[in-house]
Amino acid sequence: MIKQLFIEEYKGSWKVAFKEWVLIPLVGSIILCAFLIWSDIVTGNYSEFFRNALFSFIFWSLLSNGNSLLICYQDKHWTWLEQPLKRLFISVVVMLIYSVGISIVVLYIIISVYYNANFIKVMEHNGY
Repeated sequence: MIKQLFIEEYKGSWKVAFKEWVLIPLVGSIILCAFLIWSDIVTGNYSEFFRNALFSFIFWSLLSNGNSLLICYQDKHWTWLEQPLKRLFISVVVMLIYSVGISIVVLYIIISVYYNANFIKVMEHNGY
């Protein structure tokens, strides 16, 4: 099902898929981090800057494109014109579940693998 949606969404063009899954999030995350973490660039802390840009890229790519595929799937099954309330409810619930789920999984991987820390303890320490 996901493969079929991916093929339909990008019409078999690897260039379009590459642009939307890699190029736009990569450039966007570097620009975003350049504005938000300017101090890392000024002080020469490039490894911190690129690490934050990488994390931003992962979140941007998975959340943006994953939600786009979910919308594509919903467009085929529930139209806004025929069932607007049902579509609204389904869209909100599905996007919340996907976005929160993906965020938790990515954070778990970043905290556990990259930082080699206990995910639960880190989240409790930060008030979650």
